[in-house]
Amino acid sequence: MFDDIPQLSIAVSPPDADVISSIYCALEAIHAALAIMAHNGMPKMLYKEENIERILEFSRHQIMDVMFTCDPVYRALHKPNNDGAPEDGEDEELGDLGSASKKRRTSIGAKVRKSRTSRMSSVANVVLQKLCTILSFLKDLLSIERLSDSCILQLLRVSLQTLLVDNIQVLQLKAIGLIGGIYHTYTQHRAYVMDETLQVLLKLPFSKRVPRAYHLPDEEQRQIQLITALLIQVVHYSANLPEVLRGALRNSSLEISIDAEFPTKCHEAVTESCCLFWSRVLQRYTGTKTQDASELKIMMENIVMDLLTTLNLPEYPASGPILEVLCVLLLQNAGPKSKDTAARTMAIDLLGTIAARLKHDAVLYRKEKFWIVPEFISVDSVDPDHPGDACSVCMDTRIEKSLFVCEGCEKPFHVDCIGGREQEVPSRNSYCQICICEKQLLVLKTYGENQGQDGQKSNRNHSGNSSRAADTITKQEIMQQMLLNYLQDAGSTGDLHLFIRWFYLCLWYKDDPGSQQKFYYYLARLKSKEIIHDSCSRLSFLTRDSVKKITLALGQNSSFARGFDKILQMLLASLRENSPVIRAKALRAVSIIVEADPEVLCDKIVQTAVEGRFCDSAISVREAALELVGRHIASHPDVGLKYFEKVAERIKDTGISVRKRAIKIIRDMCTSSSDFSEFTTACVEIISRINDEEASVQDLVCKTFYEFWFEEHSSSQSHLYKDGSCVPLEVTKKTEQVVDMLRRLSSHQPLVTVIKRILTLDFFPQSAKAVGVNPVLLASVRHRCELMCKCLLEKILQVSEMSSEEGEGHMIPYVLLLHAFCLVDPTLCAPASDPSQFVVTLQPYLKSQSDNQVSARLLESIIFIIDSVLPLMRKFPQSVAVELEQDLKQMIVRHSFLTIVHACIKCLCSVSKVAGKGAGIVEYLIQLFYKRLDALGFDNKQVGSSVMKFYDLLNVSFSMFG
Repeated sequence: MFDDIPQLSIAVSPPDADVISSIYCALEAIHAALAIMAHNGMPKMLYKEENIERILEFSRHQIMDVMFTCDPVYRALHKPNNDGAPEDGEDEELGDLGSASKKRRTSIGAKVRKSRTSRMSSVANVVLQKLCTILSFLKDLLSIERLSDSCILQLLRVSLQTLLVDNIQVLQLKAIGLIGGIYHTYTQHRAYVMDETLQVLLKLPFSKRVPRAYHLPDEEQRQIQLITALLIQVVHYSANLPEVLRGALRNSSLEISIDAEFPTKCHEAVTESCCLFWSRVLQRYTGTKTQDASELKIMMENIVMDLLTTLNLPEYPASGPILEVLCVLLLQNAGPKSKDTAARTMAIDLLGTIAARLKHDAVLYRKEKFWIVPEFISVDSVDPDHPGDACSVCMDTRIEKSLFVCEGCEKPFHVDCIGGREQEVPSRNSYCQICICEKQLLVLKTYGENQGQDGQKSNRNHSGNSSRAADTITKQEIMQQMLLNYLQDAGSTGDLHLFIRWFYLCLWYKDDPGSQQKFYYYLARLKSKEIIHDSCSRLSFLTRDSVKKITLALGQNSSFARGFDKILQMLLASLRENSPVIRAKALRAVSIIVEADPEVLCDKIVQTAVEGRFCDSAISVREAALELVGRHIASHPDVGLKYFEKVAERIKDTGISVRKRAIKIIRDMCTSSSDFSEFTTACVEIISRINDEEASVQDLVCKTFYEFWFEEHSSSQSHLYKDGSCVPLEVTKKTEQVVDMLRRLSSHQPLVTVIKRILTLDFFPQSAKAVGVNPVLLASVRHRCELMCKCLLEKILQVSEMSSEEGEGHMIPYVLLLHAFCLVDPTLCAPASDPSQFVVTLQPYLKSQSDNQVSARLLESIIFIIDSVLPLMRKFPQSVAVELEQDLKQMIVRHSFLTIVHACIKCLCSVSKVAGKGAGIVEYLIQLFYKRLDALGFDNKQVGSSVMKFYDLLNVSFSMFG
């Protein structure tokens, strides 16, 4: 019939009208012939092998011409030349593996030079549309007539070649469908399909921004690579849908010659197909040189990203099993027994990306508020307080929103609350989706049980069977049925949607422990539309967004999702590897997972593994481990509390960057939570580095305490005052925090250093110092220090009201902090409004009769504060001066601690100098010295030593008078 068709071509310039007319006629003839042959029940004499081969040869030739016409770059690379080169060049193109990388780079360079304004000619467009129709009929023909291997291989090659060309997206989609049909029908060629798919993959650009021309049915208009779409589709077709189910969709009978093990075998076939692809890719990776291996890694990453894009979308159930098989193979390559470091690092990278997506989906599922998901998780319950006119989902009674009451469960719903399309609700007979699917499943279960009984048909009462099966309808089955209904409603005119539904049923069948007893029930669910004829058989009115949430919920029960723990365990084990490269890669992979869900850090196993890297031999790994924890302190304060102790230890790390990172993390822990329980300990650890050998660490310590206590904040407490206080509540709180830290310090000297640098703000970056420190900022810090000093004075008065012995112990940190401020700048304790306030307030505490170490420490600081402030006072009340002089004289005689005696002599000289009584004080001290000599005597060496110490004190004191 087609023997006289010449090898005509549209890829000539200028095109010949007679040639084009002949091509049109030939294509029309092929169209008519295939339309007849693709119809069921045609006589076998029609399917002559030579005619079919001629049809395929002419169609292949026209497809190649369309590819040349639509993509000038492809034409330049593959069009036959005048020297008699091969016409299509497919053998060279698909056979030379070693030059794949070179050809790909050549192709990329040519595409850069391609004119963006090229368009298909009208002739090519007409031929293209006709070829799309021909490919569709060829796909239908596959299930009717068994074609020869040569025909099948020819179809495969030309269909795969279309994926390398631009501007023929429609033809590429038809080619993908044809390849899927071949993969399903001709199982002996499945390995060949995967081999050829890999060769096409090797010719694609290896950039991370690879073209993605396959549009997903998504509102976000996302796209994936055509090669990934092909992989997903052939895996869909690998599920071995029985021809009796595929060819008799309008027949509700389930009398088929397959056993209960068949769905399990179908799932095994799916796994085998995934292994066929990934094993070849990984073998190629391990057997190539470094440059080609890096390109292959980018290709694998692109495919994985595409698969993750389609994961948990209702139309692509194969994405999960494909990724699951990849994870299994990667876990083998990434294990401790593998000696190939490059393969292990590649596997760790991919596993980290996949595990992060699994964790991300788990978090979404946990937070999901869509109405069916809580129904899926919780047990049925009826709220007695629920108002009858309120939506059962949002509990809202607004009348402007459409509200309907389900006739099954008698619950009111807003249409949009249950993810429905409002205009379709009246056709649902006022049943919610849960009740619709439950009714469907009851009928299907009963039908399946009847079909499973040999020779028994349904003389039984339907309602009786339904009541018997009602107890076994689970919420998971209801959600599954919602998804199947949607797919049946939204499915295309082809049979792909049937394969997808069968694919889902095989997955669920495998995970159902009692599936073999419900074999016919599962088959009935595939043919639900043919079995059920009443009102409950009407399809889903759920929106696609609602079905995506249902698919996400169902995906959490898959074996792929359950494999997250295995991936995480392997990554954590890799953190202990000897190779620093593998440790760094594993830590990065764990970081990606933690980004998806910081709560992972609270897991005890994860915490142990991460804290182990805090002590890693490599500084970069230690810093990266700290960074991993530090990134999530602000959003998850509970994480910081768990890691605080180990992070605090890193403040003393030998690595400068590690010390600085530890300080920053602890700072974030403190600022992220206003009531951080380890705040005082954190301050003690940070201030321990104030004398660090690295100046940048010292600056960071000062900057941290500046942010903690001395920076002005616009909080509400900054304008609130406690009863009777002149200090804002916010300053009071900060002062108490400083005092709490001081209680834990052995000396207040580190705090003195901090205060001194904060008052000058010399820890700012060099860029800020170059332009000069803002005087307003300096004034603000000084004012805050003055307020803190006033607060300390108030606190001293409050604490002194306690019992004497208990009060002295509680008073010490307040006095020591005031002492520290005075050491840096005594004017902070001499306010311009009342310079004598601090002296007058503290002077009564000198009358203390206690003579122990606690009181000595307290009195020494009080005397120092008074002595520091006295020279700043222009006018000193005479009565106070007299009383202060008497107290100091008595303390010199009474106290046994020489530090107190020294402080008293020094302060007494200051008082006399301010009051103008210098000569009298000198005379008093000399007389006191001689009395001391008489009392001690000269027969004891220890006494002589004491006298000399006292003498030294007098010399120091006298020097104050010049």
